[in-house]
Amino acid sequence: MIFRTFEGGLPQAIRRPGGCYNRARMTLLERVQAYIDRHNLLQPGQDVLVGVSGGADSLCLLDLLRRLGFQPLIAHLDHGLRPESAREAEFVAEYARSVGCPVVLERVIPGAIRPEAAGSLEAAARQARYRFFTKVAGENGLDTIATGHTMDDQAETVLLHILRGSGLDGLRGMLPVTDLGSWQMLPDSENLRLVRPLLAEPHTAAVEYCEKHGLQIQVDLSNRDLDFTRNRIRHELLPLLESYNPRIREALSRLADITREDVAFIQDLAQAVRPEIMHEAAGGWEVVRVGDFVRQPTAIQRGLLRELLAELAGQDVEFSLEDIERCRGYILEPERPRSLQLSGSIRAVNAGSSVRFETTDGLGFSRTYPQTGDAIPCQLAVPGSLHLGGGWTIQSCWEEAAGDRSAWLQRGWPHRIVLDGALIDEGLTVRNRRPGDRIRLLGASGRQKISDLMIDRKIPLAARERWPLLAAGDEIIWVVGLARSDIGTVLANAKNGLVIEVVPPDDPTTRRRSGG
Repeated sequence: MIFRTFEGGLPQAIRRPGGCYNRARMTLLERVQAYIDRHNLLQPGQDVLVGVSGGADSLCLLDLLRRLGFQPLIAHLDHGLRPESAREAEFVAEYARSVGCPVVLERVIPGAIRPEAAGSLEAAARQARYRFFTKVAGENGLDTIATGHTMDDQAETVLLHILRGSGLDGLRGMLPVTDLGSWQMLPDSENLRLVRPLLAEPHTAAVEYCEKHGLQIQVDLSNRDLDFTRNRIRHELLPLLESYNPRIREALSRLADITREDVAFIQDLAQAVRPEIMHEAAGGWEVVRVGDFVRQPTAIQRGLLRELLAELAGQDVEFSLEDIERCRGYILEPERPRSLQLSGSIRAVNAGSSVRFETTDGLGFSRTYPQTGDAIPCQLAVPGSLHLGGGWTIQSCWEEAAGDRSAWLQRGWPHRIVLDGALIDEGLTVRNRRPGDRIRLLGASGRQKISDLMIDRKIPLAARERWPLLAAGDEIIWVVGLARSDIGTVLANAKNGLVIEVVPPDDPTTRRRSGG
């Protein structure tokens, strides 16, 4: 049975008039519960994946969530970048066993983290970490990942974005809740949320909590390496700013909170007028009507372009204010040149009364999203396999139902589905979308347009045209890796099923598990 510490809400004694919380009279446990409730981060007793490095922030978060009645699954990725990282992984495994929490450990194969692919070693390690979290959450049926980011991390992030010339998006810093389905680098993250329950708390509060409760912490020495920009901000810039304002971390965190609300308001306004200004054209292009765009206030113009560029390049590609202004200036320029190359392999093309946006990287999405090559449509043999593009393969085989039937049917989703074998009589084909394509989604009524489905799932525009679809006859059975139809569901008494699986490019990790 699960018990919550504050089942009836926080005591009135620690509330200010009007319902606000008096943080000065609250314990860290109470403050974190209040923050979770205020931002709707977690539901009572919820299962949640917790990223645990072994440092003060993550151990503090884990202990707090356990005390508040949540059910953590610990996930730890050993990046293999430091000699002591294997020892830290063993520490996390042992700690998980000591508190009775299940844990999943994974070690990155040496050389698999490539800085050149992400722009820096920090960014590449971060991508590997979140891919790992996403995979573990999916395999365990979890929809929420919690990390121990604190107010100090928020202050560093805001400063980092300011130094890079960010616009309002960057000043928001990290959000209490992030929809991971919008991140291009995480193709299997639909309906997955990242929450940060400690974002309003200073790092010192986590350290003091660990000391008070006897939690042994691991110290990552690479956090002192001044070759990394974030570390220089932490150890050089922030202490300097503290000489001007001893509460600079709180000030930057407050700036992020205020900006987050302002950006949300502008985005709502921009979305309301977008249908009048932008439309999707054949070939994966997005077209902006210049006359309608010019009539919008500057803030709305920037908001529209932020959303457009994020859709085209994926949410994990950061665009600076300079990028946005170059793009906006190109649209507003009466004598604009033939084209303008932007970050994220995006090009703006002059089309007279409109400006067309397109991507210039061909199959550049294929490392992240399944994409087909030119030899499509093709028949899929049973059993058999078919090479798509960018190293992706789709394959079929017969498999006997074994063990827990529900687990057998769900295993490997969204890269694997199990179908009624009778579908092979219709002929299985892998093809790309066509105008008007619709699918009868499993668990939903009616049919949904494939184009609307991809918009809802925040698939970048350039990745939609070559997205593989599995069809049986005229019916679309699977939008590969995204959604499946209710057609071809396995009968309750079936002894086997037709397994279709899409295999991504080489997975750079190996897995070892430790139960708790």
